[in-house]
Amino acid sequence: MSATAFTAHYGVDTTATRRWKPFLEDDMLCVDLTTEGTVITGNRTKAAVLLNSDEADDFPGENSSVDSTSEDRSEPA
Repeated sequence: MSATAFTAHYGVDTTATRRWKPFLEDDMLCVDLTTEGTVITGNRTKAAVLLNSDEADDFPGENSSVDSTSEDRSEPA
């Protein structure tokens, strides 16, 4: 089952990113979709600050290969 089909079938609002507090019930991870949930406006602030700082050179993240190729602007021979 796709997430789109799941949210459509159960009427889950997907216009905003939301988080619910999970809980265990009979060894199954659950969330209560009858509650409103917390609207999330962004979660990448720390990564953006890190990449804009001098520490970014020490961070072996997925952008390291992109940075090295984007700096090579020489024309082909």
